[in-house]
Amino acid sequence: MVIVAVLLAMSAFYPSCAQELPKPSADLPSVTSSPEPWNDFREFVRPSPPERTVTLVRFASPIQSNVKENNTVEAEIWIPRDAPRPMPVVVLLHYWGASDFVVEERFAKELNFRGIAAVMMTLPYHMRRSPSNVASGTLAIRPDTKHLREGLTQAVLDVKRLVDYLSTKSEFDMQRLGISGVSLGGIVASLVYNVEPRFRCAAIVLGGGDIAHIIWNSSFTVDIRTDFRKKGYTEEQLKEELRPVEPLEYIDPHRGDNVLIIGAKYDEVIPPESTQKLVNAYGNAQVVWLTTGHFGGALVERKLFRTATGFFESKFFAKTFEIPSTISAPTLRLGVVLVPDYELTIAAGMDVWRPKRLRNIVVNGWITPEGPLLWANLELESGFSVGFALTKERLTFGIGWSVVL
Repeated sequence: MVIVAVLLAMSAFYPSCAQELPKPSADLPSVTSSPEPWNDFREFVRPSPPERTVTLVRFASPIQSNVKENNTVEAEIWIPRDAPRPMPVVVLLHYWGASDFVVEERFAKELNFRGIAAVMMTLPYHMRRSPSNVASGTLAIRPDTKHLREGLTQAVLDVKRLVDYLSTKSEFDMQRLGISGVSLGGIVASLVYNVEPRFRCAAIVLGGGDIAHIIWNSSFTVDIRTDFRKKGYTEEQLKEELRPVEPLEYIDPHRGDNVLIIGAKYDEVIPPESTQKLVNAYGNAQVVWLTTGHFGGALVERKLFRTATGFFESKFFAKTFEIPSTISAPTLRLGVVLVPDYELTIAAGMDVWRPKRLRNIVVNGWITPEGPLLWANLELESGFSVGFALTKERLTFGIGWSVVL
């Protein structure tokens, strides 16, 4: 059941690439600019449980794209009823392909429990900002640098306009304003934090710096980088064209004291080296590493969100909170193995042992249609491995390929 759940999550993160690309706007402002003043914020009170009030806010995006649905921003605000006013508030940004706020709602509940309001904002081309016949997030990341710059710039200015709205509300203490995001949301959160000084702290979860490197190396952007290569791009050319929206370009290391970065050691969606680039740029950020891949964090989600919430609480209420250096989580895999007893078969399982000094040696426990398999192997490049397999019959040899979830 865990593997099925992860596969469903993967399908949400990996939108189809078959849709036609929207045309970018002619004039694109800088991410450092401020949106024009806006007063037409539409508020809709939602059914709320006893412990909180829920309000939906809609407003026009400062950047009007050629996709009508994308031009209206939605944000859901959760305010704990019993928290003293004015209260701190954290803006939460979702992952690529999210079709709802289910993950962010669990984060919001942890924040509300600590007396912190939470605001969940829809990123460009997601949820109701995507045409009805297009899956959420499909149009967000495309093999076109102008489109990528516009989408990231739009996301940043959307958040800035959202902050303009929050600043008009007496419930919120704008001196205690934070931002957090997961995966794509983490990349956007890092960029926003660097160019919007009203944010006092940030928790970046499974995000990274050097967007071009992520696109060029992520297991989820294979089709996109293939298209870039067909257009003659190199990673360096892509990096240069994305420089105006690159988080690393705007980082002030003096603000690193108020940053928490949570990365995954075996992440194949956001490469660990990209996360490390953020760590290096901020200098003295607090850092937590998950001992798993991108989706393995879902198995320790509550620990992860409690760590991020404890960080915000320490910043907003001057409380002591010891950030763990690591959070242990199973490293899940999907793959295929070829051994004499089972021939070529699909496999799903997890890492059971990896020596500290020999990082390319790993022992996996696999479940296959042919039976269980213990796989002690040497990891090669591109997910391939060679090693010894203990089947239900004997110890033998084999080759395999796998991807870390």
